[in-house]
Amino acid sequence: METGGLENIRRHYQDRGFSQEVINTLEASRRQSTRGAYNAQWAVFVRWCRSGSKDPFSVNVAGILDFLNDMFAQGKALSTLKGYLSAFTAIRGNIEGYSFHSHPDISTFIKGVLRLRPPLKKIVPCWELQVVLDYLSSEVFEPPLRVSLADWTLKTVFLIAITSVSRASELQAIDIRPQLSRIRRKSVSLKTNPAFLPKVLNPLYVNRQINIQAICPDPRNKQERLNNLICPVRALNIYLDKSQSVRKPDVHQLFVTFKAGAEGNPVSKSRISSWLVQVISRAYSYFGKEIPPGIKGHSTRALGASLACERGMSMEDICRAATWSSSSVFAQHYRLDTVPEGTSLSHVVLNKQTR
Repeated sequence: METGGLENIRRHYQDRGFSQEVINTLEASRRQSTRGAYNAQWAVFVRWCRSGSKDPFSVNVAGILDFLNDMFAQGKALSTLKGYLSAFTAIRGNIEGYSFHSHPDISTFIKGVLRLRPPLKKIVPCWELQVVLDYLSSEVFEPPLRVSLADWTLKTVFLIAITSVSRASELQAIDIRPQLSRIRRKSVSLKTNPAFLPKVLNPLYVNRQINIQAICPDPRNKQERLNNLICPVRALNIYLDKSQSVRKPDVHQLFVTFKAGAEGNPVSKSRISSWLVQVISRAYSYFGKEIPPGIKGHSTRALGASLACERGMSMEDICRAATWSSSSVFAQHYRLDTVPEGTSLSHVVLNKQTR
């Protein structure tokens, strides 16, 4: 029985006479993670077909619905079922002249799943930003001169993440070479390495530019001085000073490791994500609060965008900052209003959040 998954597409291209070079380019249209997911989903389907002596490449609509219904009975979420349909379309093509998503019977089945098991949508994460901001402005991080590189790295990563609503992969790819990023006292303009490909391959998001304005860079009273303690631009400038002594000469990645024996080396996106979780967890522990369950580094995107939305930042500006592929991806979760052009996301999130 044929079990090759996406290998079927490669053979299909070969049968049509495409050169190996062309096939490689065609395959590059999908991210490696997507190809891996499709192959894994196809493997599940193949095992299901084997149990019933079916051919995965010729199972009809009734068989596809039987498979989806079995997965649904096992508790699989709607998004998981849709993932299988995407894999089927990628590997098998169409069924009865339709993509697997658009076939009338399959589409009706998916609507039924939606009614029977509607997805739970979290409007904001379970943790409070103010708790973390109070922690980051506490004596643990002030004055900066006596704070370790490790602690200051965590502070900087969090403040850049929450004010740029960036993915961990984007934070990892920030390149601080002068020809790409401009870092000043009152503002920063950061760009990712030209070789970095964002999750959403929109021309607007390739070589993405992250603009962040300082929070109260010249404080005149107590409240402004408190606000300045959580300024992402201030944190970034201090971080660059602190990390300069360990940064390897050929490392242009913004964030580097502080791990003993490996200081100054580039960090992985998973490490950055774990740093974000550490900051949130430590903040709750510092104030003697119970650490919320299920904290994820990716949640900074949801919370930062949600707060910007609540405070009137336009959908267009938020989606551009978060590199969402379509406004509908965000609009279905949040109600947005328009604000004057040029409003900084960092100001919207942090200035209105601080007390």
